[in-house]
Amino acid sequence: MPRVPPCEIYCHSLSDRSILGPGLAQSDAQTLTLFGLHMPARLFREDHDEMLDLALSHTLESLNSVLAEPIQDVLMRDASGAYCLEAKTPVQLERDLGLPGGNIFHRSLQWPWAERPEEVGAALTEIRSFHGPTDFLDALADARLLRAPRRRGARRATPRGHRPGVPES
Repeated sequence: MPRVPPCEIYCHSLSDRSILGPGLAQSDAQTLTLFGLHMPARLFREDHDEMLDLALSHTLESLNSVLAEPIQDVLMRDASGAYCLEAKTPVQLERDLGLPGGNIFHRSLQWPWAERPEEVGAALTEIRSFHGPTDFLDALADARLLRAPRRRGARRATPRGHRPGVPES
């Protein structure tokens, strides 16, 4: 389970109050959608509820790491005091929506993660050691996945042939 899962948030109700029910639309309430990077379904196949709680806790900690105050301080609560939030695991998405392994891309991610030691150094699997967008663009260009030419006079972030995170021999 990732300790700090990557995620992004959207607040659709800032521009479209119609997505709220009539009572909430007249209040200061907002909706917040958090999209978390896919976690493998195997993490949730055993001890599902415990792993869901752990994933939710880690994801809220990840979000809180970039906020001025904890998100829990502003989450609405229901009549019993529980947070008004919904979290779905890959197992639930597979069961409820038919997504294989709960993957929104309908298959397992093959990129950018190296799952076995022999995959480290393959095209873009060294992404976890990039130090900025220029490193990432260099890797895309080296892997021939970036077709746009670099700006005239731009310099490479790393020497040609060097892969970030892979020691030079």
